Amino acid sequence: MNITFIAHKLNLNGGGSNFSLDLIARSFLQRGHDVTVATLNFAVDNSIPNSVPYEIIEKPINKIEILKPSQIVSILNDLEEDSDLFHIFDPYIAPPAGIYRSKKGNVPVICRLNQYGAVCSDPTKIKNECYTECGLWNRIRHSDENMIQTTSRIPLYFQQTNNYIEWMNCADQYYAISPSTKEIYSGFGINNEIIETIPNFYDPEFPYTSDGNKSSHNSKILYVGRLSYEKGVDTLIKAIPHLDNKCSISIVGNGPQRQELEQLSNNLSLDDEITFHGYVDHELLADYYDDSDIFVHPGRWPEPFGRTILESWQMNCAVIVSDTGAPPWIVGDAGLVFPENDEVELANKINQYLNQPDLVKTMKYRGKNRLEQFQPKLVLNQLESLSTSLVTKENKSKAE
Repeated sequence: MNITFIAHKLNLNGGGSNFSLDLIARSFLQRGHDVTVATLNFAVDNSIPNSVPYEIIEKPINKIEILKPSQIVSILNDLEEDSDLFHIFDPYIAPPAGIYRSKKGNVPVICRLNQYGAVCSDPTKIKNECYTECGLWNRIRHSDENMIQTTSRIPLYFQQTNNYIEWMNCADQYYAISPSTKEIYSGFGINNEIIETIPNFYDPEFPYTSDGNKSSHNSKILYVGRLSYEKGVDTLIKAIPHLDNKCSISIVGNGPQRQELEQLSNNLSLDDEITFHGYVDHELLADYYDDSDIFVHPGRWPEPFGRTILESWQMNCAVIVSDTGAPPWIVGDAGLVFPENDEVELANKINQYLNQPDLVKTMKYRGKNRLEQFQPKLVLNQLESLSTSLVTKENKSKAE
């Protein structure tokens, strides 16, 4: 197959979906498919420090043009000749891709649901099923941008409210990276029958530590991720005074809440226990996982996935997650779960690990087993099968 990925950007200095796009593109190429990544760059430029084995085509549009679906439809038409499948890697691009298909576009479209930008102006506020009733006023009210920026985006919010469901349902297929993401988009109005659940897979090039290669130091706790309110890092910090034993906590990452979190640590007299390491390059993260036994994912929003959970299992950590979004589904019975925002319950879960070494060993063992559900071959087989079926169906339709 000739697969053309359509993405907002490719920033290999970033994380999350950027790594996923690169991993999936490389993997399909290794499986014998021709792969092109086309980026629209309507907010930021690409950042690709090293060469990649697939072709990259930049089709830049400005932010205003994202309000004009015809611009993206035109780009898809230009890419038709060299494509058997359009793989849309950003939900923002799904509505124009749906219009493309409704206007008799010749290439089938599969869309990845990996974030909530198409649903809400501030995805971190997706709570209490607001995605099923999020109208124009709520989108304006929830925006975290200043008044001028919010006002300029009202036409986009109008489209999200009045047009996106119709347009998005014209695409051939969606796959959500977790059941909670599928639930939110289904609640938004996307036909549940065209949404499959296909998760992220772990990075096979990320280091892997077996039980025998890692010393035990249960008093070392790790968080890796963005430092912003929805990530719930303050809940972790507030839990520390409730622990039975003194612990060392490493917080890896940067973000708008860093200064506030450092002040919180200082106010609680935890500066000796907590170290803020700032941003760390992805290739260096393994050392931080390796130096920890307990990994905490304390989010307070319905995170679509949680790749750091997979990385922590690869490095043989015992995991604790909050009970919102994809993380509790990811861990299953291979980790401890606490109610979001509840620092006392989080402390109780950490104390279970601190006081029960056998529980730590059990959860590490289960984590290694659970990780196999996210192995690249398994996930890629699902995605390749779904993609092939769409192309086969399209070719059969054209032949009739």
